[in-house]
Amino acid sequence: MNYLSIGKGLSGLGGRRLWIVIYGDNAPQGEIDNAKAIASALGIGARALPASSQLITWLSKFANIVVVGGSFANPYAVSMNDLVNPKWDITVVRAQNEGESWKDYCESGGIVVKGFIKDSVPYSGGVGKGFIGIGSQSLIRARALQVVMIMGWDFQDSCAMGKAFRDGQGAGIYNCSGTPTTDDTCDPNVTYTQIA
Repeated sequence: MNYLSIGKGLSGLGGRRLWIVIYGDNAPQGEIDNAKAIASALGIGARALPASSQLITWLSKFANIVVVGGSFANPYAVSMNDLVNPKWDITVVRAQNEGESWKDYCESGGIVVKGFIKDSVPYSGGVGKGFIGIGSQSLIRARALQVVMIMGWDFQDSCAMGKAFRDGQGAGIYNCSGTPTTDDTCDPNVTYTQIA
């Protein structure tokens, strides 16, 4: 049974209540706050963790997963990409080298992101765009665990997508708007409109 109804965001939640919300290492404070706000909205059985947390490997065996941020900030945005719809239109050019930081790997062109894909249809990316991707993975248990990706092209777009998810919006591609802040926090007045 799918406990997270596609297209219903938080309003479709039910069943298993254990969730981990993963944000990128060295994320701006607003992205951490965004992840914590999503975890709070998901309820008592949710916690926000940085991508480098050693707890994730263990918790992901029985907890649903929310990934927050973007492909250049959060490696889970790449490793979970094929499990959700919509998703990044991404090409992995080469494997990450041992000891190479995620930031150095991305900056060296290890991955190339063109935009987004929904139902096999490509959409261009750019500032002012984001998506909520929803899916599941059943690699560990017979009953699928939910996977949600809350992604923006830039930081304020991720903030807008976090707000959209907390507002009950579901899977889709969105136009986003927000004003950059001087202290790496989310603009409290971010807006979003679903376009696909």
